[in-house]
Amino acid sequence: MQQNRNTFLAIALSLVVLLAWQVFYVNPKVEAERRAAEIRRQQEQSQLQPSGTAEPGTPGFADVPATPALQGTAPGGLVDPAVAIARNPRVEVDTPRLVGSINLKGARLDDLRLKGYHQTISKQSPLVTLLSPSETRGGYFVEFGWISLLPGVPVPGPDTVWTASQGARLTPETPITLSWENGQGLRFIRTVAVDRDYMFEVTDQVENSATAAASLRPYGRVTRFETPPSEAAFVLHEGLIGVLGAQGLQQITYSDLKDDREFKIAEPVEGGWLGITDKYWAAAIIPQDSYRPTFTFADQGRDSYQADYVGSTVEVASGQAQEIRQRLFAGAKIVDVVDGYQERFNILNFDLLIDWGWFYFITKPMCIVMDWFFV
Repeated sequence: MQQNRNTFLAIALSLVVLLAWQVFYVNPKVEAERRAAEIRRQQEQSQLQPSGTAEPGTPGFADVPATPALQGTAPGGLVDPAVAIARNPRVEVDTPRLVGSINLKGARLDDLRLKGYHQTISKQSPLVTLLSPSETRGGYFVEFGWISLLPGVPVPGPDTVWTASQGARLTPETPITLSWENGQGLRFIRTVAVDRDYMFEVTDQVENSATAAASLRPYGRVTRFETPPSEAAFVLHEGLIGVLGAQGLQQITYSDLKDDREFKIAEPVEGGWLGITDKYWAAAIIPQDSYRPTFTFADQGRDSYQADYVGSTVEVASGQAQEIRQRLFAGAKIVDVVDGYQERFNILNFDLLIDWGWFYFITKPMCIVMDWFFV
């Protein structure tokens, strides 16, 4: 009799889990897919109308310039990470949790390894590599830059070589300052700071000594080459991810983006973040002001995935300076750390970078009840 009662209880609890799964996962997922399909349909219709000059095949919008295009590297042109890192001048990054370097060409963070996490259970195995140069297998980098709304005005981008002070070294105690001048009166000053966990703060200042005003837009992008092997279980998401203002959480798998080629929000977004996530690690950029996000796939010799945004216009009058601040999370998805960033920096739903928090709260009581009956 006791065994029958336990069997019925197990069946009942299983039904509760299935019902919760339907209500909290299946229904929201179907609704999100419906909304995404509707957005794509509206975008396809708008693309039939005459529009601006966004470059085909690049992430951008009809009325604003695009972020730099995804540029593939033929597999035969790939090099060893050590060779790629040695090609350009760099600034060392060293924190309690991270080690690597910033590439002064493009001011890219493309060399980052996670202290305390090894590729195998052996402490002597190499550290987990999060970011690596684009010309290496599995290249993966983060870049911030500028787009000029006026023709003929040079701005820092992927090929810009920034200048750092002699002996610069990025640590939690020592931010670094990079600079570049465009030869037409604009001076760009970038300060990069990092905390003791996984958050970088990038502050860009633009000084205008020219006679004419400058009209600029910032961009940020997380770019990854090749489709990584997936370790995800059915309750975990790997791929492109973001909370895009009122649009809420967007989770796009590599295969879905490969099929659709592009996902973008047509209207400016307020608040949120976007990036690429693995099972345990992630790289996510957090814009300061309103922005227009895009997720893009390209195939130019190898698969390429990009999460990027174009920020709101920054007007820099003659003789004046303007400053913007952007943030980057690059590291392990530790619950306390991620939740702390959400609270400290008021990042919209940053806790959703870690999947299935609700699943834990549903299953934990069930496990307690089953333990009480069966153990």
